[in-house]
Amino acid sequence: MATAELRSLYPLSSPDGQAIPYEVIRPIGLIRQDFTDTPSAAVTIPAAAELLSLFANATCVVTFNAASAVPANGVHQLDSILLAANTYMNVDHNAAATLSVIGVSESGTLFITTVEKWKDIRKTAQYTRP
Repeated sequence: MATAELRSLYPLSSPDGQAIPYEVIRPIGLIRQDFTDTPSAAVTIPAAAELLSLFANATCVVTFNAASAVPANGVHQLDSILLAANTYMNVDHNAAATLSVIGVSESGTLFITTVEKWKDIRKTAQYTRP
């Protein structure tokens, strides 16, 4: 089995035999993007990232596959989310290739953790020991 394929197998227990909760996801990497009240440059989302875990230290709007903007009053802005300051949000980015971020009222930093879902746990290699 290839090394990359082995890394994606769900770990059934820790080295000391304690179970690992299913909520655990496999991190791929971390992206930092500073933002102001103008849209950031497009941030490329790695192809391997199935989910994104977002954290910002200031309230911002994150938009996928377009430049971010703070929505006008009463306007439905597609492919966008509001991320409140100092909160985490997990997002299925629906295969968007890029994202952009803009601050709502202040500058800040957006941290994007790229993650992968664990692969099927019914493989023999996952529940038997060599």
